[in-house]
Amino acid sequence: MASTHNVLVRAIRHAEADDHVGRNVASLVKPPQGKTGRPSRPMTAVEAAALLAAAQDHPRLGAYVLLSLTTRIRTDLTRTIVRVPGRYPQFAAEHDIEPEAAD
Repeated sequence: MASTHNVLVRAIRHAEADDHVGRNVASLVKPPQGKTGRPSRPMTAVEAAALLAAAQDHPRLGAYVLLSLTTRIRTDLTRTIVRVPGRYPQFAAEHDIEPEAAD
């Protein structure tokens, strides 16, 4: 959060110098103190292969793991893509994934 605030302050400072804005209001705001997140570490290749092998027989879990490991998109977005019925039918067909029934 602090780095985002810093970037914003500097960008507005440049705009202020060029007379695009009258005042840098971002410099008046104190950014909130964030919480320390839990430590994370990337999976090793062996761990990723074991996870993929364990999930391959489950249609949705296998798709979720495959997308997560190969695309590096956020896991909450991966769950949404795999869960939505009829979405990305080409991916489902190429990987023999049965679409989830609509609720």
